[in-house]
Amino acid sequence: MRCFATDGIPNRVDGPMTDQDVICLAPTEWSGAWQRYQEIMVRLANAGNSVLVIENLYRISQPVPTAVPVVGRLVRKAWQVLRQVRLRPHLVGSRLRVLSPPIPPLGALAVLAWPILRAGLGAAGSPRSSRPPVLWAAFPAPITRRLVEALQPRLVVYDCASAFRKDPAIDPLVVAAEDWLLTRADLIFTDSRRLWEEHSRMRNCCYWVPTGVAYEQFASANPRVSGPAHPPVIGYVGTLHRWLDSQLVAEVAERHPEWRFVFVGPRRARADLGRLEHLPNIQLLGPRPHDTLPALLAQFDVTWIPYQLAEFTEYVLPTKLLEYLAAGCPVVSTDLPEVRAYAPPVRIGKSARGIEDQIAAALHAPPDERGRELAKRYDWQIQMNQIQHYLDAALSAPSDLR
Repeated sequence: MRCFATDGIPNRVDGPMTDQDVICLAPTEWSGAWQRYQEIMVRLANAGNSVLVIENLYRISQPVPTAVPVVGRLVRKAWQVLRQVRLRPHLVGSRLRVLSPPIPPLGALAVLAWPILRAGLGAAGSPRSSRPPVLWAAFPAPITRRLVEALQPRLVVYDCASAFRKDPAIDPLVVAAEDWLLTRADLIFTDSRRLWEEHSRMRNCCYWVPTGVAYEQFASANPRVSGPAHPPVIGYVGTLHRWLDSQLVAEVAERHPEWRFVFVGPRRARADLGRLEHLPNIQLLGPRPHDTLPALLAQFDVTWIPYQLAEFTEYVLPTKLLEYLAAGCPVVSTDLPEVRAYAPPVRIGKSARGIEDQIAAALHAPPDERGRELAKRYDWQIQMNQIQHYLDAALSAPSDLR
């Protein structure tokens, strides 16, 4: 598989990819926490492409649970999902549809998902045009190869947003699917620089395009300018997953009962939040619509990214980082390699004590516009210009050069 080459990226794209059929393999439910793939699909649809998102494909590779508490949580989750399942795709925006195949956790039996998904694609109807689609893999689902063989897409794009092989809990079938995608894809995008450094050694069609930010939307937030609230609010927006350092959070919260800690976002089954739920100065508010986040951020005196330091998180560039900065919020983070490039204005703490010292310093620091200036460089339109540039080059390249 050869890759095309491109030289230079224009500041503006005069003829972005349009009038194509795009099928996106998505890891999560469309209605969940807003992620990179959703922003890209909305913008591709707005550019005149017909987009079909097959949602929640991570569910295929989840093992069939046996622990009673986990079973209970998953049964409740399954009921919520089943209530949303539709045998035909539903419209969520102009030219943008979402297919919710009724696929249960199958673990090693993931191959059984194929007939279910094939039936769902049949219910989705024929592509709008007679040309093969562009297949956008936002997640290396175990069923990806079968889909490529069945659809014979015009272009296969792998948008790699996680270091799956660095996660000890990930299904080996997902790692195998990624191995195949890294060999087969015509285009590979990565969210983090470290992922790009690794994957670009194998393929010269791999490009680093960090997740962007809807700058104008988040810059509309008006953070406090008259000093912190009483008590000061330390805020987190994003998924509450197992990489959240709950021990660090608990230590900081216990040592600072005069601070209020607010967490906004969906909770994952493997997140260890038991200790946090019993602390009086911690509030777990659950998910909120993405368009309400700027107003929420305006109520925070400091935002933070209290992630664990592990091999997996060495490759993580948190989506919330640029949203925090665009909203004008002071940001404190654990020492994540991908976040170091944003310091300053981001403040880095190397321990629980270091984190609380940085929060205290941020609470008393004067307003700093450097964060907004930095975030503006990564406005989603700028990032999409890069993505569309590579897509245009790939679609116009002879098939034997892809």
